[in-house]
Formats: sequence, C-alpha cells, structure tokens
Amino acid sequence: MASSACLDDNDLMALFENDGAAETSRQKTLQAHLDVCSDCRHLVAELARCLAEEGSLVASTADLPDDGQAEATDVRALWGGAIVGPYRLERFLGQGGLGIVWSATHVKQGGHFALKFLKTSEPARAKRFLREARVTAALRHPNIVHVHEAFEAQGLPPVIVMDLLRGESLRAPMRRLGTIPWNQTSLLLRPIVAALAAAHAHGVIHRDLKPENVFLTGDTVKVLDFGMAKLTAVEGGCAATAELTRSGHILGTPTYMAPEQLFGEKDIDVRADVWSLGVMAFECLSGQRPFEGRTLGHAIRAFASGRILQLADVAPHLPGPVTSLVTRMLSVERTQRPSLGEIDAVLTSS
Repeated sequence: MASSACLDDNDLMALFENDGAAETSRQKTLQAHLDVCSDCRHLVAELARCLAEEGSLVASTADLPDDGQAEATDVRALWGGAIVGPYRLERFLGQGGLGIVWSATHVKQGGHFALKFLKTSEPARAKRFLREARVTAALRHPNIVHVHEAFEAQGLPPVIVMDLLRGESLRAPMRRLGTIPWNQTSLLLRPIVAALAAAHAHGVIHRDLKPENVFLTGDTVKVLDFGMAKLTAVEGGCAATAELTRSGHILGTPTYMAPEQLFGEKDIDVRADVWSLGVMAFECLSGQRPFEGRTLGHAIRAFASGRILQLADVAPHLPGPVTSLVTRMLSVERTQRPSLGEIDAVLTSS
C-alpha cells in the first residue's frame, strides 16, 4: 500500500482482480482500510460505478451521457444521475455476488432509498431476486430492512427498492475490535433474535445469516438479505412464493451454514438460523470462528472430523451460561439446539 496508508493505483486494481477467487491477505488488508477511510471508500465507489463489464474497469467516463439524465440500460454501467424508473441514482454503495446497490432519490416524491439491482437477467435468478422482495416486504418488523417495491425497468434486470440505511455491517466492528465484550454482544444479538422470531412466525427461514447481512444504524440493528430464505408458510403474505424454494440444494455461506444445510438435507428448519447465530456469537466473543476455512469442503471436513472449537476453551473469562448457550447453538445434532426464546432469556439475564 502507499506510504500515506491510503490506496494507490496498484491497491485499487488489487481490489478488482479477485475474479471470484478466495480473498487474498492483501485484499483483506485493503478492505480493512476501507472500513475506516471514507476518502478511499468514495474513490473505490467511483471506480466501481465505471464497471463496463464484470471484472473490467473503464478508463474514463467519456462515453456516458453529458447530462447524466438518460435512461440507464445496463446495470453494470450505471452512473450517478441516471434515471431508473421513478428514481434518480446518486451514489454507488457496493455489490455482492448477485446484486449491485445504489443510493437514489424518488424524482417526484423525494426521499432517499437504496436500489438493489440484480447483475443478470437470467430468468431463474430474476425469480429468486423478486421473491426476496416479496418475502422481505411481508416481514414488517423494526429489525428487518423495509422493502418498498420491486420492478423491472426497461432494458435492466429487476431492482428492489429498500430503506436507505446509514451505518455499517456487523462485520466492520468485528474487524476493528477483534472481540466484542459480552454486554455489547448481547445488545447486538437480541434484535437479531427478534427479527428471526418475526420471520419464523411468518414461516420464513433466513438460511444466510452472517455479519454482512446484519446492519448497524445508530442504535438500531437491521437484518438484511432474505434472498436465500426458505418458506414454510402455507398461507399469508409469504405463501405465494413458497414454490420457488428448492429443497436439496446447498444455499448459503459455508462458514455460517448449519451442518444440515451443508449436507443438502431437504428438511431445513428454523434451527439452521440458530446455528448461524451461534457462529456469529462465537466470532463476536472470541475473535475467531468455531472452525476455519471459507469453502464448502473446509466446513464439511471440520464437521466430519469433529474439529469444532468450544467457546469455553478459547474465551474462558465468559460466564458459564453464555458459553453453554453458544455450545448448544452449535450442536451438530439440531435437536439439541436452543429455541430463540431460550437464547433471548440468556441474552437478557447474563
């Protein structure tokens, strides 16, 4: 990195050279710098919005419309000021494996929103993407991000319109602090438990709970991204999308997935979310995961060999009820995992 500690040209290119490969130690260092440097975040955002095609940067913006007001036609080449449906794009916020997120304002009504675009128009992914919008819109809860609408603008893949959240994901303080004290961890986990309880009451299992999908804004915690959710409801607001759930397929992030997900079992239930929450709790309290490795193979080998760390061993200073709770949450045998009510009781009392 540059001597000033900010990103130079080589650092910027390194951030975009991943091409789906595992994150390198250098990229981890760069991402950690972006967590604390707003100037570099803005610079990266400006470069990212110039993506003409996945994995390749445009050297200049000379080909963009002079006034910036033309209708956007390619989600990979959106620009600030472009009009998408009734919204004007303002600033690139980030991207994941399937989606690109921009902040935007409603042209006629005003107000600030987050627009999440699917990167592809492939029909099956488009269905799942729109399904995420319907699932999340049905889950009206203060700890679940609110979805306003979803639509398909001409020439673009589907877009979901959500509340624009200002803050950071749970991953950011985990990186900054290394470990988070129990009293703070319990305050972070309780709203997540409340959000999951509301989702489960509607017959929705998240299935991809991880720090990146938990957003901290002021004194509020929001759970995001129900794109991998499994629906068990047979009536109500979520029922119409249940047929899109594909049992027997491995969906989620391996390091936070329950064993039954990793092994592709068909009867995934609410206890899978309890496991994921347990991994997050373990990581907050100890600064490490109960097993290492980012890939599906690493996770399966850890379960098969029994190489799962015990929180009491790596953080012996924690209260016994806390380490016992996390151990139960990470029971490979899901019948041994506690309910959300039991978890909340320990979070409240310990």
